[in-house]
Amino acid sequence: MPDDSDLANLARLLRASPEVLLAYGVEDQTGADAQAVALLGTEPFGPERLSALRAALVATVETGRLELIDLGPVPPQRQRQILQRGRLLYARECALVGPFELGVLRACLDAR
Repeated sequence: MPDDSDLANLARLLRASPEVLLAYGVEDQTGADAQAVALLGTEPFGPERLSALRAALVATVETGRLELIDLGPVPPQRQRQILQRGRLLYARECALVGPFELGVLRACLDAR
């Protein structure tokens, strides 16, 4: 995961992207020390916006081994894995975290 100075730069970059609401850091499922940032936005990001954000994040954390995940279309079980294994890197507002995470848990329970 990024160090403290990288996290500060990451927060600045995400704050400048008004569509980003939450960001979680996780180990990429491809393994080998790859990193992933899972983003929740006001709407789906689309491939072009994800690519632009990835380029900016790679420059910020100085690694080429970074994957971006749009949390919006991700199934609830995968969202739950990200919440369990990852850590919150950024929240536009603290009040967004609880309702999102609770919603993920409810969706997982409803799917049972």
